[in-house]
Amino acid sequence: MSKSSGHKNITRIDQESKSLHGWYVRIGWHGKVHAKWFPDHEDKAGALDEAIDWRNKIESDIGKPRTERWIRSPNPGNRPGVSRRIKDGTPVYEVTWMPSPGKIQKTSYSILAHGEDEARTMAIELRKQKEREYYGGELT
Repeated sequence: MSKSSGHKNITRIDQESKSLHGWYVRIGWHGKVHAKWFPDHEDKAGALDEAIDWRNKIESDIGKPRTERWIRSPNPGNRPGVSRRIKDGTPVYEVTWMPSPGKIQKTSYSILAHGEDEARTMAIELRKQKEREYYGGELT
């Protein structure tokens, strides 16, 4: 059975039927997945430390900003934090970001006022700015 470790991208796996006990690290970035298994060998804390060190090294090597925040794209192909929606009956590109854990901020750009392409470009540029400001670098 697997469960969260409390550390982003690290899962605890304990499967008694196969005598399988350890930590599984999986990092996705730009369409590639980097994964590694860290068995306990009777040192659960030591294996977790190794898993955390490996995760941090891989993220650094591939240029992924280190953050414990969970960030996802609502629709495949869209940039995380940017979505096209209807707000008060008007089509907009909405931008969301988290300046601190548990606090969400957002703004939007009217497609009617700016046009489809310009509103989307403005939204993406603001999101990139917020990623650099709050997450330490661009996420996609």
